[in-house]
Amino acid sequence: MRLIVTLSSKIPFNAVEHTLSLKENMIGLIRIAKNSTLVLIARATDVFSSLFIAGILARYLGVEDYGNYLFIIGLVLTTTSFAHLGLPQILVREMSQTRGLTGKLIQTGLLLTGVSFLLSTSIALSIGVFSNWTSVMFIAVSVALFSELMSLLSGPFVSAFISFEKMQYDALATIFNRVIMIGLVIGVVSRDLGFVSVFASITAANSVRLLIVLYISKRIKIKLDDAVTRQDFVYLLKETLPIGISLILIQVYLYTNLFVLKMLKDPAEVALFQAPFSIVLKLQVLPTLFIVVFEPVMARMAASETFADLKFVYMYILKYLFIFSLPIAWVGVLLAKDITTCIFGDGFLPASISFQISIWMVVFQFLNIFSDMVLQVISKQRYLIISSGVVLLCNIAFSFALIGQYGYVGGSIAALMSAIILFGLNFYFVSRYLKNVSLAFMIKPLLAFLVMVIFACALTGTNVLLIVFLGLTLYAGILFKCNMFSKTEFELLSNAINKFEPRRIT
Repeated sequence: MRLIVTLSSKIPFNAVEHTLSLKENMIGLIRIAKNSTLVLIARATDVFSSLFIAGILARYLGVEDYGNYLFIIGLVLTTTSFAHLGLPQILVREMSQTRGLTGKLIQTGLLLTGVSFLLSTSIALSIGVFSNWTSVMFIAVSVALFSELMSLLSGPFVSAFISFEKMQYDALATIFNRVIMIGLVIGVVSRDLGFVSVFASITAANSVRLLIVLYISKRIKIKLDDAVTRQDFVYLLKETLPIGISLILIQVYLYTNLFVLKMLKDPAEVALFQAPFSIVLKLQVLPTLFIVVFEPVMARMAASETFADLKFVYMYILKYLFIFSLPIAWVGVLLAKDITTCIFGDGFLPASISFQISIWMVVFQFLNIFSDMVLQVISKQRYLIISSGVVLLCNIAFSFALIGQYGYVGGSIAALMSAIILFGLNFYFVSRYLKNVSLAFMIKPLLAFLVMVIFACALTGTNVLLIVFLGLTLYAGILFKCNMFSKTEFELLSNAINKFEPRRIT
């Protein structure tokens, strides 16, 4: 007799309270540290290779053509954001709580991805018809869309790796993908194969990554379930749709400034805004590391009767993200000219102004990404539609008000103002369910940061690297003096993690 289990029959994870010895108390943290290292390797590979490729292409294509390249990437990511539908987040949550449904979840996710991608493709190409694109533009966009499809099809399998806390597989696939991509891009540039070939090389690398992911999935015996029912499809669609809509709105919000610049200014201004902005987006690697590592255990916390452990872990990580994001933004301001010219070349020197403004987005992006994740694991993802919709409207208004007069610099100001609003809204929604959370954790780091900035201003004219070193040393010293790094907090974090150890995969 065959037992058919649908996705809607979720099995809650029940934690068993027990006293942990010091050795047992470290088990969860050791696992977290191991997974963090693997995720860091994968994300760092992605970030540095992306910046390396961006530098090569910026010099090869020139400011205007690189602006067109960034426009196509932005268009494809925006239109295919619907195809993502929040699947990675929901699949990790579901697989972490209901391990026996992995095959069914992956197959349902692939089906949902295929349907939504067809709709996304028709939207992207329709835009081209109404915009009177050239044949080269149509070909480039089509190739870029196919590249994104390869990435999307890898997603459900990678979600399984993350939910199983087997981050080494994601790291392996990412490293192979980026090494191949760098090699192919260098080949295109060295042989001067042209604009479309750039997208073809990225597509080839993403196709290889999909093959690697499929091979790993077969080796660890992930089997798809053919018995996907209409009920399964509808359940996953309902769970992912709020996040999918939110992702569409967020993606449009992130590229609103680019599209407005494309309408009101020339491609050069598009490049001067989007080039440094792309660096800022890549800096999300740090909060993404925490998301990937902590999402499975926090999903199990969310399935328990109380959110007490979830609240503590959320505030703990939020505090440390804020502590580390402030000096990152400050160093970015000090080294803006060196960073932009080093990556993109001397022709992008004016972009340093845009970078100095947009770099402050990392503070609010870091905090907001984690707030997003908490809303997803407690199944309150519908609020993401509200916050992303509001911030999109705000960014459109800011963009048209500022870009017309201030160009790409105005676009950077608009993006920063919108990021602040987005974090504020999502933190408010989280606070409605995780009671007694507040922004009080910001006070001491802000005071320490203010002292560091004043100290740095007093050293104006000194070597920049020396200022950075002395400033960061002072900042860390003040935080230690204020007891921001508590041993008790560390022990409580360890206890919380160990109460929600993952089940062994059979």
